[in-house]
Amino acid sequence: MKTQFDIENFVNKRTELFSNPAFIPFCIQFMKDNGIPAKEWNENQTAVMYLIANHLISFIEDSQ
Repeated sequence: MKTQFDIENFVNKRTELFSNPAFIPFCIQFMKDNGIPAKEWNENQTAVMYLIANHLISFIEDSQ
């Protein structure tokens, strides 16, 4: 079971990433590099950003 601290930490990491001005261009480039059409980005921008953020944060945490 997650503690309140774990949940806040989870949310804060994603919020911090979303606040980074380089994150949206990173997401757009990621989509282009992986052949995902702009229509998908335009229709699902927030969901795509969360998905990328989750994978990026998981990768960073697993690397430490």
